[in-house]
Amino acid sequence: MTLSKPSTLAYLDIRPPRAPAQVGSLVQVQRVRISAIAALQRRLGIPAIDVARLAGMAPRTYHRRAKANQELSASEADATLRIARVAEEAERVFGDSARAMNWLKTPHVLLGATPMSLLASDAGAEAVQDELTRVAWGDLA
Repeated sequence: MTLSKPSTLAYLDIRPPRAPAQVGSLVQVQRVRISAIAALQRRLGIPAIDVARLAGMAPRTYHRRAKANQELSASEADATLRIARVAEEAERVFGDSARAMNWLKTPHVLLGATPMSLLASDAGAEAVQDELTRVAWGDLA
């Protein structure tokens, strides 16, 4: 079970449970299927296998689970939701999906890498979100 914002679930085409258990403004999600990786792949415009790697999944595991339409593990689901949350925030900040994805894929001097590559960890995602906050407030990015 994992917690997520309803908007992030919609970003991944995941329907919340009929009677969602809520913790503040977050919804408890019991299952995240492998199809969330494909939804994120469509949004980000990168190969699904790259999204799976960012979510901490080995390529063979991804292919096996995709073939059987299985659920993600708790850690993989959390990572997938984290990537979606940051991508959703980038779209909000830049006001356009193409501009947001271009920013996520371009090497950034202050971050020392592409923002997309940093989404594989909580600390990296936090650094990217901090940078998005600076962009939103008009600081140099």
